[in-house]
Amino acid sequence: MELTSRELATGIVVVTLVLLSFLLTKDRKGLLRSLLDVVKACAELKVWTVVLSYLVFVAAVVVLAHSVGAWSGELLKDTLIGVFVVGFPILFNSAKFGDGLGVVKHVVKEVLGVTALLVVYLNLVLFPLWGELVLQVVLLFFVMFSVVGKRDPGTAAVGSFFDVLMALIGIGLTAHVAIQVASGFNEFDWEREATAFALSVWLPVSLIPFIYVLGLIASCEATLVRAKFLNGRQVLPLAVRLAFLLGVLGSLRYATCFAGRWLPELAKQKSFRDASRIMREYRRSVRHRARQNRERRRRLRKQAGAIGVDENGRWLDRREFHETKEALDGIFYTQMGLYRHRGGRYWTDPIVVLPVSGFRNLPQDHGVDFCVRDDGQAWAAWRHTVGGFCLGVGGTQDLEERWRYAGTESPSSYPGSASLGWVDVSADSGASPEWHADDAPIPDA
Repeated sequence: MELTSRELATGIVVVTLVLLSFLLTKDRKGLLRSLLDVVKACAELKVWTVVLSYLVFVAAVVVLAHSVGAWSGELLKDTLIGVFVVGFPILFNSAKFGDGLGVVKHVVKEVLGVTALLVVYLNLVLFPLWGELVLQVVLLFFVMFSVVGKRDPGTAAVGSFFDVLMALIGIGLTAHVAIQVASGFNEFDWEREATAFALSVWLPVSLIPFIYVLGLIASCEATLVRAKFLNGRQVLPLAVRLAFLLGVLGSLRYATCFAGRWLPELAKQKSFRDASRIMREYRRSVRHRARQNRERRRRLRKQAGAIGVDENGRWLDRREFHETKEALDGIFYTQMGLYRHRGGRYWTDPIVVLPVSGFRNLPQDHGVDFCVRDDGQAWAAWRHTVGGFCLGVGGTQDLEERWRYAGTESPSSYPGSASLGWVDVSADSGASPEWHADDAPIPDA
């Protein structure tokens, strides 16, 4: 089970980063306490039950694959890498999947996505250990410079420059592999490569049933625990719990969507019959809302690219309206909090104002712009949707005002009663039709 130069280099880089983080930190005791908390959390019986169940399941899959000739001892290293590097992240994210289709899409993306296939391709040709170390360290620094640079509009060009450098390195590596493969085609053990690639696909895919069941169990358990707090901290009657477990019909969607008014309704029930009735009503509601969301998506597709307004004076192409409003509202509350608690000025630093991980449901290159007046007493943020409409938010020194912008062009001024396109919706919630319109998807339950 010999490691390749790339795997050795990766291990060396990771260990070095861990040691440096410990040696360079000023609060070593705090770091050790954090590590100890992680160890304690991992030592919980529930965690070990999941981990051991996962390992037993993987072992059973490998034994089955061996019996049909799809696995051999030569694949042990690749199997361990797949189990710990690919499988564990999927395993511990199982509670985040809303339905079975989400599980399948995530796993397929992990094993057959462009990035995964590119990694398989680049692993055909390796550099010596020193070359791998240099390559990985350089790429690590480039990624850091790119991420940090793009956080500030003033240094965004620097971030883009490092993106270009990484792209050039990627093109160079791709060409290098192509040349090496073409010149030594007959020297490659293509059967071994094909078997290893097949393993990297079928092993994660085989985890789908386990991940699905684990997510189902976790969601059902979380629901029953929450129900206790609506029942005087008393465990629900066995008949009610049984009605709930049977009522989800083994569906991950039904298990994860059980919230809102349904949880207190279930917590009030005392009999299997009444609890089963609640579950039937719940399933009908989920199916009805799913139909409404399908109609919403169909309407968005139908109006994609349309220019102009409807009979209510609202923009026709409403793609990304909800996501954009959600992102801008987050910026609004951030700026309002900063103004209140950080010196009575709005902040200009995008690292503070904008979320580090990006905006949910928006592309990584989100296109949100914002600016702050020189005196720090007024600000504006805006974004153009994919359909060409511009939505914006802003504030003044009067924190009771809630300024919203809507128009086909970017705002030309800061919020104010005389500013074109700006409306104070705190005075009249319906004053801005585009912001007043409900563009959100229908909740699942």
